Amino acid sequence: MRKFFRMNGFVENIIDGHIVVANCYTLLHQYDSALHELYVTFDYDAPRANVCCMIADMHIRHKNYNLALYWYDLATKCIVVDKKGGFVQNDCYKYYPYIQMCVCYYNLNNLQKAIECNELAGHYKPNDKAYLSNKEFFEKLEKV
Repeated sequence: MRKFFRMNGFVENIIDGHIVVANCYTLLHQYDSALHELYVTFDYDAPRANVCCMIADMHIRHKNYNLALYWYDLATKCIVVDKKGGFVQNDCYKYYPYIQMCVCYYNLNNLQKAIECNELAGHYKPNDKAYLSNKEFFEKLEKV
C-alpha cells in the first residue's frame, strides 16, 4: 500500500487512497492514524471538503465541538474540485457541514447558531429529512 503512495501517480487517486486508509483506521478505532492519513492529503493539493468533514466527524465523535466547527466551517469554504477527475461529494461542500454545525452549536448550548446553521443546510436541501426534523425540533423548543 505505501508503495502506491510513493508512486508519481494521479493526485486524485493518491488522495482517495489516503481517504480509504483513513476509513480503515477509523473502523479499527485508530483515530490518530486516521487523522494522520487525512492530514497527509493536504501535501498533495488544497483541502477537499470531504476530508475536512471527515476530520470534523472525528472531533465531533469525541465531543470536541469547537474543533469540529473549525473543520466543518473550512469545508464550506473549500473550492469544488470537479475538473481534476476525482470523486466529488457535493453535500460535503455546504449541506453536510451546516447540518453538522447545527449539532455542534446545539451541544455547545448556542441555540441561535444551531438554528442558523440548520437553516443554511435547508437552503441547500429543503426537503431533507434531517433538516426538517431539526426545524420541527427547534420550533417546539421555541414554544416552550
